[in-house]
Amino acid sequence: MATITQRVVRNARRRGLTVLTRPQWGSRYGSVYVWRRLFKRAHQPADTVVQHITVTFDSGKLVGDFKTDMRTIERIGYERFKSGFSYNFAVDMRDGTIGVGQPLDAKGTHTVNDKNVRGFSRDQNLRARAIAVIGMPGDQLSKDAEAAIVQLLAAMVDEGAVTPGFDYEPHSKFAYKDCPCGPTRDRMPAIRAAVNKAVRRPKR
Repeated sequence: MATITQRVVRNARRRGLTVLTRPQWGSRYGSVYVWRRLFKRAHQPADTVVQHITVTFDSGKLVGDFKTDMRTIERIGYERFKSGFSYNFAVDMRDGTIGVGQPLDAKGTHTVNDKNVRGFSRDQNLRARAIAVIGMPGDQLSKDAEAAIVQLLAAMVDEGAVTPGFDYEPHSKFAYKDCPCGPTRDRMPAIRAAVNKAVRRPKR
């Protein structure tokens, strides 16, 4: 039986998205994800998706590539939290390529409600899922990347990974930091509105 992450990836690919799984981008901490799926289970389905930015240099602008970026983000997550990839997905801000990170049924290490925002639990790693755009503050979110996030979120709704009425919030709502930064945060209302049109609801 396919996992929730596998189902979302298949759905996203049917929508025309380029999605690389952990083996495809060269994950180096496979056993960590197996352990987290067994012992750090996330609540299903999620009612919130938190948008982040990785604050890592986009190596594609020079001599690197998307796979290198994914391994860098994974290494940072492992060094900081021993969790491997902190987010569930990462999206290239230039071309919209998507990389699979933390399994959707495992607890991530992306968001704590430090501001004690009412209506949201303290540990959003259990309740929420996370998408990160790969880039630095000030980088612009391309139309391709924006469209990829819309279709990815719709795939998550289709497969029951998140609720249809999910809250789509910037990390800065919960943390005292400018994340995912203005260029991405400003596009979030339009992204959320577009998801409702992109969801493929069952025909009655």
